[in-house]
Amino acid sequence: VIFVLLMIIFGIAYFSFNIGGRIGQHWDTPGISTGYIPVDFNSVSMKLCPSRLQPTLIYLATYLNQGYYALSMAFTLPWTPTMGAGSSVFIKINLLREILGIDVARYTYQGKMERAYGWIPGLNWPSIYVDLANDFHFIGVVFILFFLGIFFGEIVKDAIMQHQPLAIVLLCLLFIAFVYFPANNQIGMSGYTFVPFWALSFFLVLVRACSRNGRGIANQTA
Repeated sequence: VIFVLLMIIFGIAYFSFNIGGRIGQHWDTPGISTGYIPVDFNSVSMKLCPSRLQPTLIYLATYLNQGYYALSMAFTLPWTPTMGAGSSVFIKINLLREILGIDVARYTYQGKMERAYGWIPGLNWPSIYVDLANDFHFIGVVFILFFLGIFFGEIVKDAIMQHQPLAIVLLCLLFIAFVYFPANNQIGMSGYTFVPFWALSFFLVLVRACSRNGRGIANQTA
């Protein structure tokens, strides 16, 4: 227990020191450290927090809550379907904008939040729920996450019980995605995660289908 507590304290201290070094310790003004979100110094948490720990509190609150703050703003804006291109930065920026010259980003919630609230897509993160809602609306996000949970369960079974190499790699990618749910769609952030995830998912489904079909033929032969 003591070791775990020491590791937690060390982790928070390192996190605070690292973020403070990035922004030159300008933690008391709305800037990069807070995603340009104003800090309420009269709040109960700030008043109870010792002055030396206030920067750490602001950094932690920003990292943990910024995505949900964006989610609250997205709820106030109208939805424009982006036809599968709005939930992935890799598709809407790297493929469509830079290669084809098609600007889908302005129709997304992030683009609308930038125009309505000054939210900066390249600096602030919106949570995966906003990313997915660009394509499926917030009602559709509920179903997407439901099926993602079923898919995750199948991946866990294949990785642990079958020792399937494809499932093991997919499990790692899904763990990364789950950790970053409050921030963004980590799978769709770049080609380094987007392409492996969908390629491995396709091949795993294909392998399972062939394996099931092979067992069916074997049973019929027997």
